[in-house]
Amino acid sequence: MLATAGIYALLGIAVTPATVIALLTLLGYSLYDTVVVFDKIRENVGASGSTGRQSYTDVVNESVNKVLMRSINTSLSTLLPIGALLFVGVFLFHATTLEDLAVALFIGTIVGTYSSIFIASPILAALKEREPRYKAVRERIASGDFRGTGGRPAPRPARQVSAADYVAQTATALEENGGGDGRPKQAPGGPMRVQRAAPKPRKKKKKKRR
Repeated sequence: MLATAGIYALLGIAVTPATVIALLTLLGYSLYDTVVVFDKIRENVGASGSTGRQSYTDVVNESVNKVLMRSINTSLSTLLPIGALLFVGVFLFHATTLEDLAVALFIGTIVGTYSSIFIASPILAALKEREPRYKAVRERIASGDFRGTGGRPAPRPARQVSAADYVAQTATALEENGGGDGRPKQAPGGPMRVQRAAPKPRKKKKKKRR
């Protein structure tokens, strides 16, 4: 509302009762758009913001990205009839009442969409980050102690092996295993001899006397 009134003051447009009606309409429209964004933020905070995986600012950023296209599409669908009303009131009928109403609605809809995304959400994040609960979450994430799920320490990332190191390790393993055919590696002096266990002595059977 302040931005719309400031544009009226800069352009020198007269304020009429129709302008006041348009400003009150803009107030309800902007509040509705802000409630949509804040409801998404509340939903995401309940899902992941309180577990220590994300700070409140990150949750706000993610929520705004999810509802960004919805807000833009809603504003565009609202601007189309307002633009038609402005065109009819100014160029066709020269109706002063329609002109004052349409100008205020057209300017306020654009500014209201901008304020819901780029003003209201950052102010909410700045105020929430001062609370001890979310301030502690941000400090834990910044220290790197609680990056995992549910506040548990995240596992160390696996060491990345380059292609050259992988080939060298594979060749070394094959050499140690005798070429990779599953047989034991032969001794330098010749084929490896396998010691066999000594055979057990056979028991002589006694002949029965008739």
